[in-house]
Amino acid sequence: MFYLTNFGIAHRDLKPDNMMMTTNEDNSEVKIIDFGLSKIIGPNERSKDPFGTIPYAAPEIILRRPYGHSVDIWSLGVTLFFLITGFHPFDSDDQQDLLKKIVREEPDYAHERWSAVAPEAMDLVQQLLTKDKEERITIDKVLEHKWITGGDNELLSKRRKSTDYIDRFKMLSLTNPDEEKKE
Repeated sequence: MFYLTNFGIAHRDLKPDNMMMTTNEDNSEVKIIDFGLSKIIGPNERSKDPFGTIPYAAPEIILRRPYGHSVDIWSLGVTLFFLITGFHPFDSDDQQDLLKKIVREEPDYAHERWSAVAPEAMDLVQQLLTKDKEERITIDKVLEHKWITGGDNELLSKRRKSTDYIDRFKMLSLTNPDEEKKE
């Protein structure tokens, strides 16, 4: 997801069905597939297209508000919540009720299944499922999160050195704010 975001690609339908493991091993790489709803969104661009699978859709998509790459962060949060607990953070047989829950309610972190989960994992999921897109964790911060790095400073250092993709994308983007100022 880091590379997609840094090259301006919003998947817009991130869910377990669109992720594959490359092997049966516990440490397998995860590959994102099915880019049929994806869209290139520049650093300063926003979209209003209502895309995605409803249980994984971010509140801003449901409300038809302008959004960027943070919709994929939300979907990652729903996916992690589901993988950890076995159920969705927002659930209903009625589609309208489900939409209301996604927009208005908070997930149930008091459920007994969370009692066996590392506090760092719960913290990451809570940051991923922040309703306010401006306050939601970024992919950079996800990769630096203690649950992801395990507190490994060497891994964190390698991750920080790989951010030259961001500058490269901004240089190539038509929405580069530095270029707009020159005109």
